[in-house]
This record gives sequence, C-alpha cells and structure tokens, in this order.
Amino acid sequence: MTRQEFLEYLKKENVCRSAVDYVSASKLETLDAIWESCDRGDWMLWLLTREVEQGSEKHKRIVLAACACARLSLKYIKDAGRRGIAEAALEKAEGWVKGNVKLEDVKSAADVAFDYDVSAADAVYAAVADAASASAAVDADVVIRRQCANIIRSYFSKAELSGGIGKTLLSDNLNASLLQYRHRS
Repeated sequence: MTRQEFLEYLKKENVCRSAVDYVSASKLETLDAIWESCDRGDWMLWLLTREVEQGSEKHKRIVLAACACARLSLKYIKDAGRRGIAEAALEKAEGWVKGNVKLEDVKSAADVAFDYDVSAADAVYAAVADAASASAAVDADVVIRRQCANIIRSYFSKAELSGGIGKTLLSDNLNASLLQYRHRS
C-alpha cells in the first residue's frame, strides 16, 4: 500500500489530525516503511483494532500487546490503590486471553478501573504530569510511546497490518464500484 492510499484510509477512518500530519510529512512511501518507523504505539494499536473479530487470535494478541504497553506506565501511578486496580484489570485481561477468566470479569475489572479513573492513557499522562520538569515529562511520554511501538511490532508484522487495511480498501473500492454500476444500469 502506498503512502497516498494509506492517507486516504486514515482520512476515511477519521483518525486524529496528528497521525494524518505524521504520514503526510513522512518521506516514506509505503505502509510497511511507515509501520517500521512509527514510534507511536497508541496509533499502531488503533490501526490493529480496525475490523478485528472479538475473541479471534488477532484480538487476543492485541489485548496482550495493549496490556504489555499499559504495564510500561504502571510505575507512574503513584497511588498504590489506583496502581493495584490497574494491575488487577491487566491481569484479568491477560487471564481472558489464556482462557482462565470470563470476558464479563474483564469488563467488571475495567469498569472498576474506569470508576477509579485508572487507564493506560491515565498512566501515560500521569508519567507526563509527575515528571520533574517539562523536558522530563516530554521524554517520559516519548519513551513510553516508543517502547509501546516496539512491543506492538513484536506482536504484529507489517504484513498483518497491510493485509487488514488492504482488505478494507479493497472492500470499499468494490462497494463503490458496485454502486457506480447500479447507478449506470
């Protein structure tokens, strides 16, 4: 997939402006090259969650990768109670992947974490907020996102990503062609 095709996909999916700007400004010409150079694990996870069947092997790997990313930021949750709630939610999610925990229990743990305002995003932002200086805060945010991107790449190959997005684009193009054909008839 070319950079231009990928940009069209991102715009169609209404992704955040900063992701579109990143790809637009990139000198890289293929999705594979963009995937390999991306240092935003959060963006990568978002892409992977497009058109994934709940409970599928891909879904389970996404859950494991997201948990691994979230664990990077646990150390920045200063309150032990909130950190414990986040850890419990992650353990439930990981247990679900292994078949030891029911999905309802994962949802309950996530609800508790939400009620206590604990999330992976919160932990990343806490890392930024709790850092000693603005420079250190930016560094912590960049480091966590880069580490997360590397984790995502360890779980998913660029071929898996382009296959899913390519299918979406192919399906969209086929649907558009069918609509044009119907209108001509």
